[in-house]
Amino acid sequence: MGHCKPKELKDISTVLDSIRNIGPAIVEKKEGVFYYNSKAFLHFHSKDNKRWADIKSGKNWGPSVDIVFNPTKNQTKKFLSVVEKCYKEMLRA
Repeated sequence: MGHCKPKELKDISTVLDSIRNIGPAIVEKKEGVFYYNSKAFLHFHSKDNKRWADIKSGKNWGPSVDIVFNPTKNQTKKFLSVVEKCYKEMLRA
């Protein structure tokens, strides 16, 4: 399954900015495709008008996390909370 195209990420530009700034070891190799140092960390997929992120938590990929198109502030906050938790697990691994 391919990653989201840039146009499918425009509505979450503030989310992407937050991920870019989550820590110094986070690198965005392609829009919406993030690495922790040299290890894949987070990327987005979409299909049938649904969008989700695959996020690595520690050494393993966690469950997919939905991020709807045009999310509310509360939905954005909840999503970023999951990302931050997974990032902390990456730091511990």
